[in-house]
Amino acid sequence: METVEPKKLEAEKVVSSSLEPKERIEAEKPEALNSSSEVSKKESRRQSNRNYYLKNREKIVAKSRERHWKNRDREIARSRRYYQKNRERIRAESRERYHFDPIYREKQRVRLERWLEKRKEAYERFVKEYGGKCMVCGNDDIKVIIPHHLDGKEEKVPFIQSKEFSRWIKYGIKLNVVLMDANCHFKLHRGEATLQ
Repeated sequence: METVEPKKLEAEKVVSSSLEPKERIEAEKPEALNSSSEVSKKESRRQSNRNYYLKNREKIVAKSRERHWKNRDREIARSRRYYQKNRERIRAESRERYHFDPIYREKQRVRLERWLEKRKEAYERFVKEYGGKCMVCGNDDIKVIIPHHLDGKEEKVPFIQSKEFSRWIKYGIKLNVVLMDANCHFKLHRGEATLQ
């Protein structure tokens, strides 16, 4: 059977209980915090890092941007995988936050309004680029003009919310559409009108 030495812990308790409260606190502090030279070294290192950054800021920012664009697709894929894996939890937290946090609700409302305003501006640019008027009757009221797909694919969502329109905004992809007002578009699909 092994012999057990007296526990150091009990001896330390006896020593620490005999000290005054202020001395006990100083004895219990880690050595790194007791030494003022360590603090001054950290401060000088921080200051030298700051000076280096200020001196080489353009080079550091350029490298950071390059690294961002180089790994952008990988980061987007990673965040999508994370969202797919944790979708229910993220949605539940967002719903809860939306219902109980009025500041968050207001931010979301403002963000949606801004998004809709940008979409409307982009749609006005789109209409101007594709002729600005109905191909059948010549109506130029932007509120009633909608695109008609020449290849026959019509989407179930409004065009202004579609992925196709998003790609046009982002990349300027040429779309195979003509502009028509809502009445002419409806008549065309019923076979009562034809494109000129």
